[in-house]
Amino acid sequence: MKKYTTVTVTAIAAFAIGTGTAVRVYANEENEQTIKLSDAPEAVQKALKKHAGGAEFIRVEKEMEHGKPVYEGVVQKQGKQMGIEVSEHGKYLGTHDEEKEHREKGEKD
Repeated sequence: MKKYTTVTVTAIAAFAIGTGTAVRVYANEENEQTIKLSDAPEAVQKALKKHAGGAEFIRVEKEMEHGKPVYEGVVQKQGKQMGIEVSEHGKYLGTHDEEKEHREKGEKD
C-alpha cells in the first residue's frame, strides 16, 4: 500500500509543479506590451539600435521580468526574426531566434 501512495503523491506533486510552470509562463506573456521604439528610454533605444546593426525593427516590446522592465526589439536579420533584449538602463541581455522561441512556446504567428 505504501508503494502506491508514494507513486500517487509523486505524480500529483509533478502535475502541480508542471501546472504552476505553465501558468507562470502564460502570465509572463500576458505582461508583454508592444510599444514604439521612440517611447522606450533613451538608453534602451541606443542599445537596441547598436545591437540591431542597422536592421529595421519589426516591433518593440516591454515586459516585466523578476519585477524589472525588460525591452525586446525584434528585427529581421539574415532571413530570421531575432529578438534583442536589453534592460531599462540599456544593458545588453542577449539575442535569440524569435521564431524558435515561439515554436517552443507552442505559439502561432
